[in-house]
Amino acid sequence: MARSNWDDWRQELEAIPQRFRSFYNELEGSFKKNFPVEMFGGGPRIELSEDSGNYFVEFDLPGIKKEDLKLTIADNTLLLKGKRNRTETTSGRKMIHSERLAGDFERKVPLRDNINEGAIRASFVDSVLSLVIPKDPVDPPKEREIPIG
Repeated sequence: MARSNWDDWRQELEAIPQRFRSFYNELEGSFKKNFPVEMFGGGPRIELSEDSGNYFVEFDLPGIKKEDLKLTIADNTLLLKGKRNRTETTSGRKMIHSERLAGDFERKVPLRDNINEGAIRASFVDSVLSLVIPKDPVDPPKEREIPIG
């Protein structure tokens, strides 16, 4: 029996969900590789913004003390490490249920190449770690024509 055009179309249509799953998995893997989030299943939430002279990074860190944080930068990647201690219950009370997470965490934030690492400023106010990252004043390369020989 000869194969009809409908059979070809049907095979293509049936393959679409698998193609979407494959695309989604590839996209998700790329996102996790470039923007890893590791902190008891979620990581500290961040906001990234910029103006003409600076990048701004803000980490939400409720219940975490400044003394329990360590912030470093290497290879244009910020690394925030910290620890959230479990809150002890008041004497005489027994814990029934807790959704507060405790333990060590880390969060990596890749940065652009045009930053001035030596001038980064950080402050910790009301459980928010705020960073001001000055942009390097070097102008990015402009488009130029490359002669073909």
